[in-house]
Amino acid sequence: MKTVIFCLAGLFAINTSNSITGTWNVSSAGAGFSSVVFKNNGTYECYTGNTVALNGTYTFNETDSTLIIEDDGCYDITGTYRVHLSGNADSLRFTPVNDDCFTRKVSVQSALLTRPGLQ
Repeated sequence: MKTVIFCLAGLFAINTSNSITGTWNVSSAGAGFSSVVFKNNGTYECYTGNTVALNGTYTFNETDSTLIIEDDGCYDITGTYRVHLSGNADSLRFTPVNDDCFTRKVSVQSALLTRPGLQ
């Protein structure tokens, strides 16, 4: 269940230009995913190897670093997270603001995402 939860953060509204867009490697014992791709169209995909394991939607507000997600792991439950970018925006962590999907919350808050080539 933890595997599904990390990617479940399918956030709403579409921001086509943000600092989290692109591919991220996932470092977390409980996440169950090897990478996540935040696309310009407001969708994201979580991968296990080369296989899509979870899909969702997201909205990222750069002004207050808030991420809103919804995914197919926690149907009809949105999660809101504060995004903490580090370095040159090459790694990020999440702090839950509000998410009633317990499994996703546990998985997302324990994850460290890094740009490929930085691990």
